[in-house]
Amino acid sequence: MRKPKDLTGQRFNRLLVLGLRHNNTKSKVHWKCRCDCGNISYVPTYDLKSNITKSCGCYKYEVLSKMSYKHGDNQHQICTRLYRIWANMLNRCSKPSATCYNDYGGRGIRVCDEWKNYILFRKWALSSGYADNLTIDRMNNDGNYEPSNCRWATKLEQASNKRNNRNITFNGTTQTLTQWANEYNINKYTLLSRIDKLGWSIGKAFTTPVKKQTA
Repeated sequence: MRKPKDLTGQRFNRLLVLGLRHNNTKSKVHWKCRCDCGNISYVPTYDLKSNITKSCGCYKYEVLSKMSYKHGDNQHQICTRLYRIWANMLNRCSKPSATCYNDYGGRGIRVCDEWKNYILFRKWALSSGYADNLTIDRMNNDGNYEPSNCRWATKLEQASNKRNNRNITFNGTTQTLTQWANEYNINKYTLLSRIDKLGWSIGKAFTTPVKKQTA
């Protein structure tokens, strides 16, 4: 295949080309692009030059949102943080070129029909405790983005809810391994080694002090 003309640094609508990415599967040249909304996507050369792809996908959702815009709702602002959260949520669940698609849409995670309308999503967010220091969190990591499964959480709360976290019950309380490690002031990898490699009981692993290394 002939070496493509370098498009790095060029702008196509809302997309700024950051560099080349070759897709051997389809034998097409793809370019890594940053959208004005901050999202990263990979776009074929033809789609960029012919204006088929104008954004990471947020433009389409913006148009749909404006179509459902109610006159007089002067708080509706496309460029807000909440809007970016909404657009990125849709992208990672429906756009295969999105960076995190495999962890969301690729696993079957979907956005409910109601939340495909930004105004309805915004209404739920503002009535459910949205704040600028919080992010949207699915309480069931195998569930969809929908009102009954979502909350606004801190980064620490979200980290505790990741699907690769390990839940352990001790003395009638269930917490993640990270939470137990913080509570007992023991490195979580030390706890893992005690439980999985040494075969210690949960109680012994949690309550045995870590020996201090001597010089």
